[in-house]
Amino acid sequence: MAKLNPDKVPRPLVHLIPMAEKWALNGGYSDGVRNASSEELEALVHCIDDVADDDLYGWLAGPEADNPNPSVEYVVFTDLTQAIDLARLLLEKRQGHFVVPEDRKAELISLLKERLRKV
Repeated sequence: MAKLNPDKVPRPLVHLIPMAEKWALNGGYSDGVRNASSEELEALVHCIDDVADDDLYGWLAGPEADNPNPSVEYVVFTDLTQAIDLARLLLEKRQGHFVVPEDRKAELISLLKERLRKV
């Protein structure tokens, strides 16, 4: 398995390389996350708790976002954020309190009311 180069990762994120390599390297994070234990998902979700948004998302939204050939490190960390999002959703589902995103609530309530009127 390939290893990420810490020199190509912003200093405040270097400690996340093992998580990125485990969950996102080779682009296959989806199956791994779906098959993970709840404890593993918790660890994944919370791996960025101590990371400043500006450090992680500032890098991911920075100049390399427009690069047609971004570094492997950049792509893997982008995948890591997606793996974290998927892990968060799976945990909510497993715990029985799947949360509807705020921006979709009104739409879903409207659809439900429409369905109920037809019944």
